[in-house]
Amino acid sequence: MHYPLRVRPGEPDFDGLPVLKLHCDVGVPINERLYAQAQLGLCERCFFVRLWAFETQPLPDSRMTVLLEGPQGQLRLSAQASGTAALLLSGCERNDALTAWSFSGEDLQGEYWGMSLLMDAGLFYQTLGLSACDRSSCIRGNILKEQPSLSALFPVAPGHAADDPACFGQWKLC
Repeated sequence: MHYPLRVRPGEPDFDGLPVLKLHCDVGVPINERLYAQAQLGLCERCFFVRLWAFETQPLPDSRMTVLLEGPQGQLRLSAQASGTAALLLSGCERNDALTAWSFSGEDLQGEYWGMSLLMDAGLFYQTLGLSACDRSSCIRGNILKEQPSLSALFPVAPGHAADDPACFGQWKLC
């Protein structure tokens, strides 16, 4: 199954993007499961992501991470409940190329924290080895919520690290 990575006209806009729900392993006790969600999109100017986790009084090292892998490189975006964000492009730190802002609040699902992150679309395509003109490209990756327990968009197989490419699913640019 391919998740759509929508390329939208104009400015970054989360309205109309699918909400991706991260899931805990069934072995995690129900009261320790942390629920998290994400949205990913592309526009002419930037790759944009919204991450949010439902947890009361999150630990400072509570973290959400987007891992993407293209034909020529990898992208790793991380957001922590403490308000810090990081961008690694094929293993090289590029926080200077990242814009991020955090948010928190509560709704019918409970209390949450989150972060919206943006990076240049050209740098996204270049890092992953994609063409901005090719709307049929596929990339692999996963979205993780780490600390104190693990939630993931695609299941993490027993014996594998959370960021192991063997546990990646696919997105299709459309």
